[in-house]
Amino acid sequence: MKRIIIIISVTTLIGCVFIWFFYTFRHFTSDALDPFPERNFPTSTKNLEIAIDKLYSLNPEFKVPEKWMAEDTSIKNSYFFLKSRTFYFKNDPEEMYYVTFKGDSAMLADPSKTTIAIRLINRSGPKWFKYVELDTIERKRIEERFDKEIILRLEGYPKTKSFHSKDDY
Repeated sequence: MKRIIIIISVTTLIGCVFIWFFYTFRHFTSDALDPFPERNFPTSTKNLEIAIDKLYSLNPEFKVPEKWMAEDTSIKNSYFFLKSRTFYFKNDPEEMYYVTFKGDSAMLADPSKTTIAIRLINRSGPKWFKYVELDTIERKRIEERFDKEIILRLEGYPKTKSFHSKDDY
């Protein structure tokens, strides 16, 4: 009888660990990080982070509101190992863009170039949309919105001009 109780306890523990692991890493799939086209800035990661902080300070509407904080926290916890920012858009449509700095520690330390890319889109709720899940029209709309609302402002703070990964540097 004691042996059966131990087996049931161990099985329950393994099940709980599996459920925790699945819940914690549910966003982590092979294509979850297929990015939109990259935006490169001829400046250091630190300078770009300062520019993003300034953007949030001067335009607090881009900060994630309390009602979407659970989704923001969820994605940041899933990709805790990536340097990232989330940009919120209130209207037409209401959505968030999960944006990461790209590269390893050496690339992120390069004072001459910093690369960022949209990785996932959220339209409220637990579902984050991947690049491959969006049609061409949606991808174009998202890129144009990001360029117009975020990138143009970021270029003004360190007074640099960004370029897409397909552009010449």
